[in-house]
Formats: sequence, structure tokens, C-alpha cells
Amino acid sequence: MMGTSHGFDPRSQLRAAFAGWTVFERLWLLLFCSTAVYVSLAMGGTTLELVASITGMITVVLVAKGRISNYYFGLVNTVLYAYLAYASGFYLN
Repeated sequence: MMGTSHGFDPRSQLRAAFAGWTVFERLWLLLFCSTAVYVSLAMGGTTLELVASITGMITVVLVAKGRISNYYFGLVNTVLYAYLAYASGFYLN
């Protein structure tokens, strides 16, 4: 087919993941992500901690909406939290 791209396009994947959301759902996610940013800045958190918490929130919302794209965010969340736990010594306790 002419003009059809078969490569991975992150922008179209994100648009598809968040398609069909109500205004309430968008505001809810924005509120909680903003709260995570505020708490991270106030507590002196790292960028990795912030990204891990935001991807965790997005994962939960996408799972609740039944979106298969939750696995993308869940994978990032799990890898980041595993690294953070290992780096902080929060394993084998």
C-alpha cells in the first residue's frame, strides 16, 4: 500500500492509548500527575522517581480502561522501580 508506514510510531501509539477519554478522566490524570510533580520537587526526588510514579499512575488508569497499551507504561514503571529499589538497597530485606 502506498503511504502506509509499517514502523513503530510512538505518537500514534500515545494518541491511540488516550483516545476516547472524557474531560473528567483527563483532568483526574492531570491532577494526580501534577501532585506527583509537586511532591517530587518538594521532597527532592529524582527525575527517575518522578517518571516511575507517573508511569505507574498511567498504567493503573490504562488497565482500568482495558487498554492493552498499559503494558508499555507498566514495563517502564517496573524497570524503573526495580532499578530504584536496587540502587537504594530495598531488596532482600
